[in-house]
Amino acid sequence: MRKRKKWTGMLFLLILSPFLQAQNAYESAVEAYRLSQLEKAETLLKEAEAAEPSRDEIYLLLGVVYQKQNRFPDAEAALRSGMALFGGHRDNLAFNLANLYYSQNRKDEAVALYTELSGGQSSYRSGATLNRANCYLSLGNYPGALTDYNTYLALEPATPQRDQIEKMIALLGRRINDEAERARLAAEQAALAEARKQEAERLAAEEAARQQALLDEILASLEGVSDETQVIGAGSEDIVIDDADSDIEE
Repeated sequence: MRKRKKWTGMLFLLILSPFLQAQNAYESAVEAYRLSQLEKAETLLKEAEAAEPSRDEIYLLLGVVYQKQNRFPDAEAALRSGMALFGGHRDNLAFNLANLYYSQNRKDEAVALYTELSGGQSSYRSGATLNRANCYLSLGNYPGALTDYNTYLALEPATPQRDQIEKMIALLGRRINDEAERARLAAEQAALAEARKQEAERLAAEEAARQQALLDEILASLEGVSDETQVIGAGSEDIVIDDADSDIEE
């Protein structure tokens, strides 16, 4: 019986060993990161990953370490690997990846991830909404930015950035109104130009028709004169003066 318990205990330790190894390596990596020992943190995180590859928080910290080292492709790969596990830190991974895209001026990709986070009950909803507003502003999507800034203030009414955001909202409102007015004036000018063009084309067509009618009238008159000349010519051919026959005998 004791032997059985001993083997059971050893089996339990064997099962827990990878988890404990990963936990120890991860905790040591966190401490190394706090001390700015990035290379050591990376090595420990690799050990933790080898021991427990399904633990998504390992990839979360690994992505941060790579970003600190300006190894952006490695950071992206680590964050994507963590997201693919659909673990408890997926939203954090997605938020960090979106921020990475934003920093690299990959705004459209950042917007896609911020939209995913802002549409549900994620704890990153407000941050994603604010960052998406900033993306929209950079992309020139002022109505989208205006909507998101207003939504952010509704989600975070006590934000210390409230004054700056309210100023931005006011500026965007004026910008959108000015652009709408310019668009209206441009549309009116385009419509007026089109009307003038159509009127000019109509007048040109009328003038062309008038000139053609005049040409047709003159041509018809000339053809009439030509016909008369031919008749007279035909008659004169019948009047033949024969000197021999017309001699008067004396």
